[in-house]
Amino acid sequence: MINRDGIQKNSLLPYYLKDKIIKPFLYGIQNIWSSFFNISTFGIDFRYKQRKKNAEFSDIGNTEEWQKEVYEKAHQIYISENLKSVIDIGCGSGYKLLKYFSGIENKIGIDNTSTVSELRKLYPEERWLESTDLVYNNLTADLIICADVLEHIANPDLFCAEIKKIKNVKYLIFSTPERTLINNASTFGPPNNQSHFREWNFNEFKNFISSHFILLDHFISNKEQGTQCVVVCPTGIKL
Repeated sequence: MINRDGIQKNSLLPYYLKDKIIKPFLYGIQNIWSSFFNISTFGIDFRYKQRKKNAEFSDIGNTEEWQKEVYEKAHQIYISENLKSVIDIGCGSGYKLLKYFSGIENKIGIDNTSTVSELRKLYPEERWLESTDLVYNNLTADLIICADVLEHIANPDLFCAEIKKIKNVKYLIFSTPERTLINNASTFGPPNNQSHFREWNFNEFKNFISSHFILLDHFISNKEQGTQCVVVCPTGIKL
């Protein structure tokens, strides 16, 4: 007999032993080991080789070739929950922010210095901020979008801590590549994309985000492009 998850009934015990007991136990041991030696794997298998230095990346010339579904989901939540403001961290060219949140006055795009410099020339009427250690301290927003940014960040633990400084947030949306979909099989890095420090598989990303937030939803937003997405509620923020 097949259950609703497509698992043979007689194989449920091994499934639950592996996914509900063994995996969480091993992840806990990994966290203890990482903490003891002051090494963070950011939820990723300790055998995975993370890049120590990445190449700089600029999205300024793109439109919505990537993460289109992430912004569609963000816009859906924005409308259905009657939200009033949005911050796009790692906004890139700004195209998706301006397209999906056109007519919304209270929106902010955040990116690196060179990108923001270009955006201020292209769209001087909009609000663009450079990403610095202090930029998040005085910001408020109903919705935060952070699409395919975490893989470019040297220390995503510290990055998540900075995001938590933004006040009155109702929803947060993160996306990142799902490396097994990109490579068609499990790989232990480093990523093929030279601008990525690391890439998470589905369970690893769930583990990492869960170490900072409580998840509302976790799904593959674009299987062909290998994009996974999570939605987080601020009441679930772990302080």
